[in-house]
Amino acid sequence: MIVTDLDGTLFSLDGELSERNFQTLNLLKTKKVLRVIATGRSLYSAKKVLSKDFPLDMLIFSSGAGIYDWKAEELICQKSLDASQVKEISNFLLEMKLDFMIHHPVPDNHRFDYFNISESNVDFMNRVNVYFEDAFLQKFKRFVFKPASQLLVVVPYMSETLNLRGLDTYNIIKDELKDYSVIRTTSPLNHRDIWIEIFPKGVDKASGVKFLQEYFNIENNLTACIGNDYNDIDMLNHTPNAYVVANAPKDLKDKFYVVSDCREHGFSEAVEHFLTNIRTINKM
Repeated sequence: MIVTDLDGTLFSLDGELSERNFQTLNLLKTKKVLRVIATGRSLYSAKKVLSKDFPLDMLIFSSGAGIYDWKAEELICQKSLDASQVKEISNFLLEMKLDFMIHHPVPDNHRFDYFNISESNVDFMNRVNVYFEDAFLQKFKRFVFKPASQLLVVVPYMSETLNLRGLDTYNIIKDELKDYSVIRTTSPLNHRDIWIEIFPKGVDKASGVKFLQEYFNIENNLTACIGNDYNDIDMLNHTPNAYVVANAPKDLKDKFYVVSDCREHGFSEAVEHFLTNIRTINKM
């Protein structure tokens, strides 16, 4: 099984899929290798960039909150926070005076309610504008809490609200919300600010990989994971066959096997390295 991140890994940062990577995906089908994309995108967002006939078998979306059979067009796994959990997390984020979004349950989690506290969170408002038809501004006193797939906090790298660097804000949230899965990723909009996603405990890309390994009875040593950002760390740590593209942050490149930049077909290079190693192991 090959599991790859989408934006900045399989696709270039400007959303292009190279011909070489496309052919590699087709090659994997002939070798009967399960092709999986693990992305932070929602199912709705993934379908905007992946056609129905895209050479893909399974989609782990929203960082593991849902799993979708691409060929059968069937949702096979989904996880959510209950209303009381959403209220607990929201109270904490409001106390911290942070801007955040509450995403509806899978598969409609491209829709969200949002609380806008600051006046200078440009990346936050840019995301609201991207989803303006599905984004609903709320006032806390009138808000009725319901189940949600996740909460998303957008923190400028230097937070004016807290006068803390974005990474410090992430660490505070992670320490305080120990009963939840708190995942850091880099903004796909400006590639600088920090997005902090809060899911039910145990939800991450690795949980999606584990689910598929059990679902298809695939051993971990026969799985390779390829990523480029911090929300890939859990799945990269899960498998002994972990790769990052050269455009990944330095601390990830210091830890995992580095292949070429996403613009230079790093995905295909990782696949070729993995398949060669598997053949070598099988001959021993």
